[in-house]
Amino acid sequence: MKVKDIADIIEDLAPQALAEEWDNTGLLVGSMDGEVSRILVALDAVPAVIDEAVSWGADMIITHHPLIFKPLKRVNLDTPVGAAVGRLIKEDIALYAAHTNLDKAKGGINHVLAVRLGLHDVEVLIPEGNSSSGSGADLYKVVVFVPEEHGGAVQGAMAEAGAGHSGNYSHCAFRTGGTGTFKPLEGANPYIGDEGRLEEVNELRLETVVTGGRLSTTVAAMLDAHPYEEVAYDIYELKNGLVENDVLGLGRVGNLEAPASLADCIETVKEVLGINSVRVARGHEGDRAVGGREIERVAVCGGSGGGMFTAALRAGADLYITGDVGYHDALDAVNAGLTVVDAGHNPTERIYLDTLVNILDREVSPGIEVRRAAWTQDVFRVV
Repeated sequence: MKVKDIADIIEDLAPQALAEEWDNTGLLVGSMDGEVSRILVALDAVPAVIDEAVSWGADMIITHHPLIFKPLKRVNLDTPVGAAVGRLIKEDIALYAAHTNLDKAKGGINHVLAVRLGLHDVEVLIPEGNSSSGSGADLYKVVVFVPEEHGGAVQGAMAEAGAGHSGNYSHCAFRTGGTGTFKPLEGANPYIGDEGRLEEVNELRLETVVTGGRLSTTVAAMLDAHPYEEVAYDIYELKNGLVENDVLGLGRVGNLEAPASLADCIETVKEVLGINSVRVARGHEGDRAVGGREIERVAVCGGSGGGMFTAALRAGADLYITGDVGYHDALDAVNAGLTVVDAGHNPTERIYLDTLVNILDREVSPGIEVRRAAWTQDVFRVV
């Protein structure tokens, strides 16, 4: 198989269009045409992981966290990132990252975290396209008229920009044929036809849907791929459409099988994540959540989710489990009536690695080997 084949498997699960705009997902080092026979899955492309890949003979490393977050102005081998990039190139190992797109995906990191922690009736905490309101994401229909021979290219560009995603499907659109008419006036530079003459062209009406958060990038991609000098297109707000709560977005929220004490919830977190300790922010109600109540509804966000506690409050959570919680976020959460468990960035995400290995193992061609990296340690230690 080629790197592109593996990338297609990952992007069927977690389309790159789901990634946050600041994120850097996809192929970071290597060529899409590179041959792959062994794949190593890890949280980070640290030296120990690259060492293991070289020793094992891996052709590709798939990580959750991107090695390269900011554009590189130079590849300086004396810096940690430069040294890693240089070695990957020297050893001919491709590096691919699936980050916030995998956080948001159906069946992705947050879903697995919620299910492993025993939550039921799981919903997305912050649906895709919704700026933290937690109530659903606005949808828009984009309709564009395009010459028949350019229909596929324009639709593909819009899909890559984030349009046409529905559950486990991408590139969802509808096309109808018809006749477009126009007369180029003086000063026009038409793709088809001549100045001053009425033209009739076989065109497609191409329509697809997109969330509000991806609307501007979708329109820009459509205009860039379209051959016409003046593009005819319409945008309709869909008042009756919301992104499915159980499909795409950051974080998850769900209910416990039965009300539980805070102590029991903490023990479950430690057991499931394989850790010895957590940080807890709560009031002074002993073994209960803020307000003296038992815990029934729990919100989770793998990785760094401290700033999302307001969404957990709006979702009616008694307890919020995440990582990288700052002091002021914790204080505000407790004062607002929410108990917070900081279980660490690494533990709340590495729980997904075995799932990703199993997905790849099931989807790759026979003979392709996939395994989880031995190095999964947290950079922090409790001493």
